[in-house]
Amino acid sequence: MVPADLLRGEALARDATHTTLTALSERWLVWLADPHPPVSEPASQIGARELSSLLDAAELHGVLAMCLDGLRRTAAAACGITDGEDNRRSQIIKDKSNRSVDLVSVQMLLAHHGEIVRKSLAARHLPFTIVKGQTFARLLYPTPILRRYTDIDVLVPIAVRAEVSRVLADLGFELQEMEYRSGADYFEDKWTLRADQEILIEVHCDLVHNPKLRRSFWLGYEDVADAGDGNPENATALLLVAGSHGAISHQFDRLLQVIDVLQCARGVAGPVDVGRLRTVADRCGLTLAVATSLALASETFADESCKALLKKFAPRTFDTAASHLLTPRVTLAAQSNDHRFASLRRKLFRQALRYSAMHRPTQG
Repeated sequence: MVPADLLRGEALARDATHTTLTALSERWLVWLADPHPPVSEPASQIGARELSSLLDAAELHGVLAMCLDGLRRTAAAACGITDGEDNRRSQIIKDKSNRSVDLVSVQMLLAHHGEIVRKSLAARHLPFTIVKGQTFARLLYPTPILRRYTDIDVLVPIAVRAEVSRVLADLGFELQEMEYRSGADYFEDKWTLRADQEILIEVHCDLVHNPKLRRSFWLGYEDVADAGDGNPENATALLLVAGSHGAISHQFDRLLQVIDVLQCARGVAGPVDVGRLRTVADRCGLTLAVATSLALASETFADESCKALLKKFAPRTFDTAASHLLTPRVTLAAQSNDHRFASLRRKLFRQALRYSAMHRPTQG
């Protein structure tokens, strides 16, 4: 059974919302969260109250550390100041910086235990790769602490699942049973450290967890390795994981997921092989997921590299049309107290993913 405090924490995270932001505050949020903004800061300023709401939203979108870093830019010196609100701005930033430190401290513990797990699996010559949060933080961001993550994700071939489980048990982790799964195999095992329940290791045999969805599309260890031409940390593999995970697991309900795609497309981790990306995406039924991720990142951040990759990726007519279900407004509203319209668009997009996968050119 999952510990009660862990379940409560996950429930609180799902239920928390922020005050709906003004259009101007949304523009500031996007600009501050971008590690390398290609456009100038918004022309108008926001006051301290708006800055406080913006940073509340930033935390729920997983980009608090990035926004705090963005506030250090010269161009952001007056962000949060109107009518002599200098002191109030400073206090807001101080309070949120303290909150960011608390989050980073947990992240550092995760990184420590993740390294122990990595070395233990490597010592046994087991095939695996660390995916998503920790890997994105290390390879896609100026410094790893800017990219928030709350667990360590390990992707393995299903053939070594049992052996990986034994390694984690030997390291002091215990497997948690998830009652909502009703005995179905989600190809995802959640392991928490007995001595510290905040340390969570998730072992995936497929990054598409829901058994019903997995009938239509999938993304396993071999697929990620193929996308990276044998290297699951290759830039092409990173983009496939970022786009697929953001689209399928979350329908891009957090700005952080869009920034992962953005950084991949910018070539931060190296050049992306579009041909190989398209081949694996088609095989796995993930063409719409990847196309949407690039279109959304391009529109949200006015980024030409995303636009150029999307053009080379050349999605089908249906995928191009369906990708417009997710817009910057849908993502930015997803964590707000007025997210009903965004939720509807995201549900429609999930159905479009299934349709696209069922009608892909080749069956894997």
